[in-house]
Amino acid sequence: MTEECKTVNKSNCPENNLEHGFKKFWRPIAAYIYLAICVFDFVGAPLWIEHANQTVNTQAFAEIRLFEDKEVQMKAIEHIELGNRSWEPLTLMGGGLFHLAFGAILGVAAFTRGQEKVAAINTVG
Repeated sequence: MTEECKTVNKSNCPENNLEHGFKKFWRPIAAYIYLAICVFDFVGAPLWIEHANQTVNTQAFAEIRLFEDKEVQMKAIEHIELGNRSWEPLTLMGGGLFHLAFGAILGVAAFTRGQEKVAAINTVG
């Protein structure tokens, strides 16, 4: 241990900071993963599905316009299979259990991290 660590604030010494790598960063990594899953499930996938629906509809109507007879066009519009898929969020399929589980993991992790900080302050001070 260096002389500064013996006399000054011991909590900032590199020898005392034993949390490295995954042990130190698993909480924020878990939060970012949860955020990415939610953004995909509630923003990304619905936008992609809507874009795919629009593409299918545009192509279908472009093909219908190629018919010269108006009656044939009307019959084709009546029997056309339009892109009408809708997105159902995957994380809500089990009644939201995914969100409850991830919330419990992140909540307990935040609580224990706060308790660790309080304990560290109480031991130093």
